[in-house]
Amino acid sequence: MKPDSWLRVPDSWKFRRLKYLARINPESLSETTPPTTEITYVDVGSVDSCGAILEKQILTFGNAPSRARRSVRDGDVIVSTIRTYLRAISHIRRAEPNLTVSTAFAVLRPRTIEVDSTFLAYALRAPYFIDRVVASSTGVSFPAIGEAELGTFEVAFPTIGEQRSIARYLDRETARIDGLIAENQKLIDLIVERRLCAISDAVNNGLNGTVHLKPTTSPFFTRIPKNWELRKLRRIITQVKRPVEVEPETDYHEIGIRSWGKGIFHKDLLKGSQLEEKNVFRIKPGDLVLNIVFAWEGAVAVAGISEEGMIASHRFPTFVHSPEVNLDYLLLVLQSGPGRSIMAINSPGAAGRNKTIRLKQFLNEEIPVPSLEEQHRVVDAVREQEDRLRALDMAVRTAIEDLNEKRIALISAAVTGQIDVREL
Repeated sequence: MKPDSWLRVPDSWKFRRLKYLARINPESLSETTPPTTEITYVDVGSVDSCGAILEKQILTFGNAPSRARRSVRDGDVIVSTIRTYLRAISHIRRAEPNLTVSTAFAVLRPRTIEVDSTFLAYALRAPYFIDRVVASSTGVSFPAIGEAELGTFEVAFPTIGEQRSIARYLDRETARIDGLIAENQKLIDLIVERRLCAISDAVNNGLNGTVHLKPTTSPFFTRIPKNWELRKLRRIITQVKRPVEVEPETDYHEIGIRSWGKGIFHKDLLKGSQLEEKNVFRIKPGDLVLNIVFAWEGAVAVAGISEEGMIASHRFPTFVHSPEVNLDYLLLVLQSGPGRSIMAINSPGAAGRNKTIRLKQFLNEEIPVPSLEEQHRVVDAVREQEDRLRALDMAVRTAIEDLNEKRIALISAAVTGQIDVREL
């Protein structure tokens, strides 16, 4: 399949089908692999659109997902063939021993020394190629493309010397852009930190800096305003379960909760048959929802109108609150430093970031509760600060988007010969 007619490359360049440039899935683990074999596993959701691998799991083959099959070596390029809208393409420069990726990836390995793997990785991230992959994918929830069809797509490439020049140029220039993106990301992290400081200060000390504080018996909220009191969580929130009888042909929308107070997100729409007998529960607006695995990272949120009718697995217990407490105030307390400490100390475990909270012990912890009127004032004051920080956050994120667009444009121009990098 040729690229669109509008694509122009230098006369000395050629178009070749991908399958003639690279072997597709040259190695795989088999059922005869010893179950105790240790692998480093990468799933399709762990590669971002810039090619960075965000997460790797150290597993034994016997405990790995059934899709952990594709073996990867130095110089291979992995391309997502399922959920292709993720644009997950990565060049593997230094592979760990037994690096293994999901069968949702196609693993490409250059066939000859006339194909530079770094250039190939950049070429496959060019819009002319990746947009065709996405457009040719089929399916709604998990759009996918077959490996055989992927191999028919044509790639523009020059001589090996020019491929290497382009690869060196893009390595240098994308590293510079990535450095600027990283600096902006640090600003976002500082904004998040400032928000958490504002929350912690408000729920520890109230809004009046001169108010008298009294000592408490709490190891988390050691001093609180004299007219506030400590209340056990089980006295002000109650867990509710609304089981859903899943119908195989009905569409369902699951929620998830991000860490560090980033709120609820909506997962891809699924048929009931795709839930694989998972126990799920109905979400209602006004529910307080925890992510029991990442509660210690502040993964707690309040469901809004946009979550009406959605579902969640048992990993996201829901709670209703007492009329004595403002739900937004309660959320602020749990997102504060001491609130996260409460969730962390009740979330034992050493499996990386996965630390499941013990709800019974958690609900027996105490938090500071002022009058309902004071709760409203605390929420209003914190939200006002958050609005200012949100405006700054949006400006920084816009700068990051502009840099990412520049990165894409630069790669596209270089791998189609629109800029001559030999003198650069």
